[in-house]
Amino acid sequence: MPVEFINQDAETILSDIISLYEDKSGLTLNDADPERIIIDCMSYREVLLRVAIQYLMQQNFVQLAEGDRLDYWGELFAVIRIDGEDDDSYRERILAATSSEGLGTKAAYKSRILSLANVADVLIFSKNDDNSLAPGHVRLIPIEKVGDPASGEVHGPSLENEILEAILVDDFGIIGNVFQFEPAIARPINGTVTVTKESGYDEAAIIANIDYQLSRYFGQLSLAFGSEFGLADLQNYLLNAPGLNQIVNLNFDTVPALEVGQFYQRGIVNINIE
Repeated sequence: MPVEFINQDAETILSDIISLYEDKSGLTLNDADPERIIIDCMSYREVLLRVAIQYLMQQNFVQLAEGDRLDYWGELFAVIRIDGEDDDSYRERILAATSSEGLGTKAAYKSRILSLANVADVLIFSKNDDNSLAPGHVRLIPIEKVGDPASGEVHGPSLENEILEAILVDDFGIIGNVFQFEPAIARPINGTVTVTKESGYDEAAIIANIDYQLSRYFGQLSLAFGSEFGLADLQNYLLNAPGLNQIVNLNFDTVPALEVGQFYQRGIVNINIE
């Protein structure tokens, strides 16, 4: 629910002004009274003022700021907006960069790494988590964010360099830690989507529209290790495909269970039009 810093309800504001006038004047106003018309104008101006106050108050918080004001917050925490990046994605990176729990801690490393635009998620293991690691060695398993719609992929060497440049700096981390990377494991989900299309709609176009919504859903699913596949969620994405009349069947019977270091990706999804 949006945070309300000041009441902006027009009916409440009008009622309050009328009550105040009647209390001070000892009169009861009718709708057609000249004073009532003036009060209506005052109320409208008051609503506009309160809407402006609400907006300005929102800009004082990273969680609510928008546009250029959010860019100012990003500059304050050294997180610069990427070309074309929307407010929601940018806000998540700013919040991730400011949620550290002390330099050199696992939480600090994770926050710094997740603030990078090309990192979707990361797992961090030290000797406390995995006894096979040598003292001072830290294992990183990242998911790389790529494409539009965004999706998660097994990372490449360039992302490793980007991560190391972010955490191996003089003002961050612990001297002596040795970082080693391990690739995440993508687990594809295969299935079949069967739908009917709207009358007169081009079949190739509806297939392309459904394919795009599949990419959106599975892309979002692949951005985190802890994501859960759900038919209801997938259906909500598919219903946004222009030209789709009805979803006849969603067949995804062999969804694999995830283990540590694994994440879901879109596999082979067949699209049938009845």
